[in-house]
Amino acid sequence: SSITSATPALVAQAKKDWVSSLPCFSHLSPLQLEKFSQKATHLTFNKSESIIEEGSPGTLFGIVITGTVSIYAKGPNNSPILLCTQQQGFFFGEAAIIGNTTTTASIIAETKTSILALTSKDLQQLANESPEVRNSLLHTVSLRLKQNLLAIPIFAQMKSILEQKKYGRAKRSEAEGGGV
Repeated sequence: SSITSATPALVAQAKKDWVSSLPCFSHLSPLQLEKFSQKATHLTFNKSESIIEEGSPGTLFGIVITGTVSIYAKGPNNSPILLCTQQQGFFFGEAAIIGNTTTTASIIAETKTSILALTSKDLQQLANESPEVRNSLLHTVSLRLKQNLLAIPIFAQMKSILEQKKYGRAKRSEAEGGGV
């Protein structure tokens, strides 16, 4: 379904469909879903346009509806490190809003991109009204932190070394009859 449909009723239904399709919002009551879709704004970004700048205040929560975005973090000498590229259904901005801090990465539109956006105030209110939403967002924040760290070469090397050591210990233990 397209957010740019002609009638307000179709636009409202499309917003509800998008929001309810995300696992972290699947627990919303019909009333919460209605509130979310009423407050959500449809924004469009052109190719190469910045959606969020790393270090800016966390004021925007977005869900990618169409298009492709790339997520970058500043590396040594402020050189950008590509953390990942995402498409439809990806959401962002939750970490800075939930943590009441600045953003931890930059998000750039790789193609013309449409998002559904909520303000930090509206997302915080939703998270406070629904413990399931809050817990799901916190879980997402922790998973993304781990993924983002592992995208940085030194941490990826450390993980590889630790896994090799763990695998080596398991093989030795198994060889000694101790199982894994």
